[in-house]
Amino acid sequence: MFGFLLTRQWRDSPEGILLEFWWATDQGAVCTQIIQQESVFFVKRKDALKIQKIISAFSSVRMAEVALKNFKNQPVNAIYCKQQRTSRELQIALESESIAFWEADIKPHERYLMERFINASVQLSIDSIPANRQLLNPVLSPIVKTLHWRPNLRCLSIDIETTMDAKHLFSIAVYAENLRRVFMIGDKSRDSSDCDSTKFQIDYYRDEKTCLLAFLDFIRDYDPDILVGWNVIQFDLWVLDQLAQKHALNFRIGRGQENWHWRQEEGESGRRFVIIPGRIALDGIELLKAANTRFDSFSLQNVAEELLGKGNCYLPIIAAMISNIYLNMTNRPWLNITCAIQNWCGIFFSKKNYYPLRWSVVN
Repeated sequence: MFGFLLTRQWRDSPEGILLEFWWATDQGAVCTQIIQQESVFFVKRKDALKIQKIISAFSSVRMAEVALKNFKNQPVNAIYCKQQRTSRELQIALESESIAFWEADIKPHERYLMERFINASVQLSIDSIPANRQLLNPVLSPIVKTLHWRPNLRCLSIDIETTMDAKHLFSIAVYAENLRRVFMIGDKSRDSSDCDSTKFQIDYYRDEKTCLLAFLDFIRDYDPDILVGWNVIQFDLWVLDQLAQKHALNFRIGRGQENWHWRQEEGESGRRFVIIPGRIALDGIELLKAANTRFDSFSLQNVAEELLGKGNCYLPIIAAMISNIYLNMTNRPWLNITCAIQNWCGIFFSKKNYYPLRWSVVN
């Protein structure tokens, strides 16, 4: 069976480092766990005696000679640590003694794949996926280049509407193949709109908490491989996480009902990064920048105008309209639904480049 790498993680355990990989296959996603691994880095062999005295103060650490050399053609030894935390503490001790070491920055799961020449696709040593979608210590082999296997990934676009300060949620819009749905906070009986329900599904919820729970259930049922959006990591997913914390919700949006993990650069305006076990989050702005595509501004308005010849409405006006409609949900709340749907995003493919943009599917 072939698999395409979605996410990779590692964590320390008493038995050693545990590696976790999620793969997309033709039979659905599967998680492989590799247990009892060690962290590895390298030191000069001529420093072995001095290093041996230092590592004697650490548990679960060993040093061995290997048939490798550094860039100065000097023989090296490998140092193996049972936990990554121990490896970092040992590196600090070596630095204090001015002892050089190499490849300490390579993460355990990355080294595991590199040493097996696995880039993205693998061949799994199984014929079918077990019911729990978990595999322990399977054999992972790189796919022969001539096969050119690629999976059919399930993609879901997400966009949310909130108050200007992003403290209160209005709606969550999702878009995918044969799917157009809005999770709306409000009273359906007060909706006097004439929107065509055959074009998209609208579900109403009494408050933020029930709306978030319904959206989380939907993610588990639809089970997407990829979440896409415009500024989706820096805003949409981050705000959903903050709202979940406000309501004391365990927002297990990852596969296997695992939590996502956030990291932010220093400073209030530092970039945010998210790991969602078993799912990939792709941000339209980041993808365009990674493809060396240049714009005067990466605002949705500007990019849409340059690539499609048309953009969204003037954003401050839209924001004011949305807030006003939600707070006064007595006349034609379909306007705010239109704004939410207008912000669905998709990926337009050309022969060599792909341009993440928001769908414009206004009724």
